[in-house]
Amino acid sequence: MSIQSFGLFVTRRIIYTVRILFMIILFLIISNQGYGQFRTDIDKANLYNLGKKFYTETHYFPSLVKDSTEAMVFFRFSYDMITFEKYGLASNVINKFFSIPKIEIEFKDKEGIIRNKEIWQDTIFVDNFEKTISGSDYIVGAISSRILTNNYDVDIRLTDKSNLTIKKVTHKDSLENFFSKPTIGKPVFVELSDNDNQKFIPFILRNKISFLSRNPLIIIPVSFKNEFSKFNYSCKFIGQNKKYEFKWKTDYNVNSVIVPAKNHRIKISDNNINLVELAFESMEDRDTKNEVKSQGNFREGDLNYGLININLPIDDLVPGEYELKVVEDKSNDTMKYSFEVLWEEMPVSLQKPKFALESMYYILKDDEYKKMQDAREDDYSFEIWKWWKKEDPTPATVYNESMAEYFKRVDYALFNLKSMSEPNGVKSDRGKIYILYGPPSGNERRLSDNKAYEVWRYDHLKKMFIFETLSNDIYKLVEIKNY
Repeated sequence: MSIQSFGLFVTRRIIYTVRILFMIILFLIISNQGYGQFRTDIDKANLYNLGKKFYTETHYFPSLVKDSTEAMVFFRFSYDMITFEKYGLASNVINKFFSIPKIEIEFKDKEGIIRNKEIWQDTIFVDNFEKTISGSDYIVGAISSRILTNNYDVDIRLTDKSNLTIKKVTHKDSLENFFSKPTIGKPVFVELSDNDNQKFIPFILRNKISFLSRNPLIIIPVSFKNEFSKFNYSCKFIGQNKKYEFKWKTDYNVNSVIVPAKNHRIKISDNNINLVELAFESMEDRDTKNEVKSQGNFREGDLNYGLININLPIDDLVPGEYELKVVEDKSNDTMKYSFEVLWEEMPVSLQKPKFALESMYYILKDDEYKKMQDAREDDYSFEIWKWWKKEDPTPATVYNESMAEYFKRVDYALFNLKSMSEPNGVKSDRGKIYILYGPPSGNERRLSDNKAYEVWRYDHLKKMFIFETLSNDIYKLVEIKNY
């Protein structure tokens, strides 16, 4: 053998050996997770929802105690905002975690003097680490307090068990005395409870309505002179949220007349870390049952009080900005309030209509895809919405569960199934399968014939999709097996 041939032989052996070592190391790394459930709980797409973690609302209702107002504070924060610790060392609790968050609420007057302070604290237990870092699971709560009718800076602080501030929000609120003059108060945005049509669940979305709601309501405290007063209201769409490129078409404009529920206000009927529920409360009943009676009913000027309950039609209620106008009949008392219908966890991929349309390539026929691509770019949103409407399991609502699920899968593929060689996970082989079929029942990493494979198993399809892991970090679909 010549020196040149020998050198070539050695070079090839080195390359071959390096390749084998690379495949073994790669296998050891990826096989560390072994065989089991496909993990979608740690989703990198959630990183794009940062900054939307802590929601607070302040609301005020008439009180029967002189110069006082009933304050109600709602809050909601995600699990990943707080720090968890492992709970105990025993084998039966080793995978449990706990945290002790605290909410402090201070009502400060214009001089900065704290006039009232309320504290909420609870111990939160979770069974798995993934939930401790979840940005889509929330802890909710509510606090009610009677305060003097005044103007306040309301400081709401989320702290840890060491009293270190995690987040602070300040509301600047000017309180109206409902009994000094006719008043239309600040609206509370809620939805009807699925379990009890006499109960309401606040969205706790910074005074916004969730696009996902099937029974959105607006509750407004009012005081009025005429015992038989009626209120006219209108609610109309005034524009898109400029943050999103996806555009909705709607002519939403509702008008009606409503009679207030006289002598009623809101009370907290259920309050735990998973749910805040509200209910109507008769103020007359309360007056005869508690300390209010002994302090004197101070109804000045013979004003009446109650709640307006506005049920919003949802057949055309799309994300965007709205204006609510409420006018007492035969009076000049008027309230205007701008609010937003928000798709809180709108898929990132759907926020870019051009990209969203391209991501539908896997489910569109060639002529459908071409027709939609040939539309004006400003019409992409409408074309996407129109196509998905025929797949909508709940056609009476604008929110389309099938469309939302598809683009959630697109998001997952985009952010979690990409690599250096395949920067767009949507266009990868794994991305295609994930988008079409969702998360597999299980996945397995194998090493066979010096090649690394990833196998996705779908029990409901009785199919296995086998991807070869190439040396350039590309997962290539090489086989589909039935079982």
